[in-house]
This record gives sequence, C-alpha cells and structure tokens, in this order.
Amino acid sequence: MTGSGSACSVKPAKQSSEENPRADLICSSAEMADTAELLLSIRQARNSELENKLGDVDEASWNILLDIYLSNRLGRPVVTADLSMVFAVPKTTITRYVEYLCELGLIRKERDKSNRVRILLSLTDAGFALVDATLTRIANEIARRTGK
Repeated sequence: MTGSGSACSVKPAKQSSEENPRADLICSSAEMADTAELLLSIRQARNSELENKLGDVDEASWNILLDIYLSNRLGRPVVTADLSMVFAVPKTTITRYVEYLCELGLIRKERDKSNRVRILLSLTDAGFALVDATLTRIANEIARRTGK
C-alpha cells in the first residue's frame, strides 16, 4: 500500500432538509487499489496460516470457523440451521462442511442439554488455537500494511 492514514476520506453528502444526515465514503482509484491489495494480502496471510490444517482453504470453511469462533467468544449457541441462514446456503451443504471440520478436529458437536433435539457447535481447543493464530496473523498484516 502506498498511502498512509485511512483508506478513504469521509465527505458529507448533499442533503435536502427531509433527509437524515449521513456520510459517503469517497475513494480515489489509488485508495481503491490499496484496499484491494490489502484484501489480497489478508487472504494470503489467512491461507498461509490455515493451509497446514485445511489444505486448500475455501471461504466456506473459514467463514464457518470464524462464525463459530465469534459466537463462542460471545457466549451465543450455534446450530447448523443458524449457519445455513447466515450464509444463505442449504443446510445439507453446511452439514457437509461441519462434518469435514469435525473430522479435522476443529469443531465439536454436542447435544443441547435444554433441547435434546438441537446439536450445538463449538470450536475445539485446536479450532480456537487455529483461528486465534490466523486472526493474529491477519491483524499483523493489516498493521504492517497500514502502519497502524
């Protein structure tokens, strides 16, 4: 990235008296290129961290791990149907990914004690460690490229 400071400048939008106040981001071509470069470097950092465990890293596996990680950190339960709705994919597709991640030892499934029909998803210790390490690498890459 070539610039320093924020990626885009914030400029107030023109408004009529009936409109609510808001701000629009206005980015130059160079700022947009810097943003694209940052996103690609984040993906490379993520893939590099995950490739030993996941092999060919795909967005769906990472997004599922990230969603479960965040939900677990916030103390929210996660079930397959939730992931299906969040990612707008069929439950059968999410189930295949969850099974794959369980086989890798990254996700665990447990029956909900209050609702014996529901299966709760959580990260294993190995899953937490992998996501923590990946997020740390991504944060370091962002800091390195943005100078923050």
